[in-house]
Amino acid sequence: MEKILPRQLGVDPTGWADVLDRLLLQTVSRDTKRWHSVVGGPLVTEADKVISPIIVTDMTRIGRIRSNQVVNY
Repeated sequence: MEKILPRQLGVDPTGWADVLDRLLLQTVSRDTKRWHSVVGGPLVTEADKVISPIIVTDMTRIGRIRSNQVVNY
């Protein structure tokens, strides 16, 4: 199991809540900077499915910043 966990997370679950808190704070920071700026597009109906597409805005940083710069344990 520990082979698939990120090294920074560690194998002791007692510290995982602290790691989660740090990651959630990073998410708030990225959202405040509008790095994940997306809007909902018009609904699309395909047979018995209704799809709500997500449209990336010009302000987003999705795909422009590598994930190792975004997620810091």
